[in-house]
Amino acid sequence: MMINIFRKQQNILYVSPTYNSGSRERMLIRDCLLLKEIGHNIFLYCLKDSFLHRECKKAGIDCIFHTGTTKLRVWNWYKLNKLRGIIKRYDINIVHCYQLNFLWPLASYLRKRNLTALFFTINFEMKKFYKQFWYRPLIKRIDLIFIPFREMIESINAHMDVPVRKIYSSGLGVDKINFDQKYTFDEESLTHLSCWVNDHEVELNDLTVCLESLWALNLDSTMPKRFKLHIFSNRKWKRNILYKPLQEKIAEYKLENYVEFHEADDIYNVRSDIWISYTSKSPIEDYALLAILKGIPTVVPRNATTQELHRIYHGSLETYRQGDARELRSKVKEIVLKNKEYKQACFNSRDELWNEHGIDGYKYNLFKLYEKHLNKRIRFYN
Repeated sequence: MMINIFRKQQNILYVSPTYNSGSRERMLIRDCLLLKEIGHNIFLYCLKDSFLHRECKKAGIDCIFHTGTTKLRVWNWYKLNKLRGIIKRYDINIVHCYQLNFLWPLASYLRKRNLTALFFTINFEMKKFYKQFWYRPLIKRIDLIFIPFREMIESINAHMDVPVRKIYSSGLGVDKINFDQKYTFDEESLTHLSCWVNDHEVELNDLTVCLESLWALNLDSTMPKRFKLHIFSNRKWKRNILYKPLQEKIAEYKLENYVEFHEADDIYNVRSDIWISYTSKSPIEDYALLAILKGIPTVVPRNATTQELHRIYHGSLETYRQGDARELRSKVKEIVLKNKEYKQACFNSRDELWNEHGIDGYKYNLFKLYEKHLNKRIRFYN
C-alpha cells in the first residue's frame, strides 16, 4: 500500500547534535515545524541546552539528548546505541541527518531497516574526500542529499562519489517577506550597515574586519555620510562571550557613537542600508538572501557559490575575500556610490530568488520527496 504523506502519520527523527545556531540549524527547525504542522510525530536528537533544543522545546517537539563526544570514529560508534534504540523503539520511518559525522553510523544502523528512508542535509563546502571502499555501502544507503544551492552539486558529487540523481537542490526555504514594508532606517544623516551574530560565535577575528572597515569608511572624506554599524543577535548581549572583547575593540577604534547592539528575535524585521555577512561557515547565510529580498544590497565573503550568485543575480550582492577589511571597505563604498543601481538589481532579482529559495516551493518539495522515497522502499522491499 502506497503512502500519502498528508494522510498517513509518520515517525520522523531529525539528528543534529551541535551547539551551533546558523543557517543549517534554522533549516532543521523549519523542517521539524513543517512536518509537525501536517500531523507527523517528530523527534529531535540533539545536545541539551543547545540552540536547537531551546527552539524545538518552545515548539513542543520531543527532544532526545546525545551524551558524550560528537567527534565520532568507527571504534566509538557503539556509544550511539541509544540512537539505534530510539529508531527501533519509536519505529522511525524517516531519519533526516544534519551532521556529517553522524551520517555514517546512521547509514550503518539502517542497513537492515529497509523501510526506513535516510536523508541528509549539507550546507557547507566539503574539504575531505569520502571515496574509500568502506564508505560505498554507507553512501549507497542514503536516499537523498539536500543542498541549499545548486552550485554545490559538483562539489558533493566529487567529494562523496554520490550520483547526481541523489542530490537535490532544495533552496533555503525562507519565509515570505512583506514587500510593501520599508526596510531602511529613517535616520537620514548616516549610512546604516548591519550584520547578524549567531549564538555559537566565539571568534572575534571576522567581526573585527567589520569594525576595521567601519573605522576606515568614517575617515574617508569622499563619502557623503558617516557610517553606523548595527550588530544583531537573538541572544542577550550581556550573556554573550563576544560582548566585552567587542566593546574593547570598539573603544580602541573610537567607534562608540557608530556601533549599536540589538537583540532581535525576528530577523524578518531587521533593517539596514547595506547588509554585511562576515562569516563563511556556509556558502551564504540565509539572512544575506533575506536582505536581498528586502531590497538591501549585500556584501558577502567570496566562494564558488557566492560568485555564481553574483553572476546570476546581476550585482544585487558583492563579494570580498574573507578577512580582508580593505576589500570589504571598497565594496561598501562602491554600493554607496552606485546605490540606485544596486537597489534596482535587488528588485530585479526578487522573483527569481523567491522562486528558488521561498518557503512555498521548499515545503511542497520536502513533503513530496519524503513520500516518494518511502514509497520507493515499500515497492522495492515488500
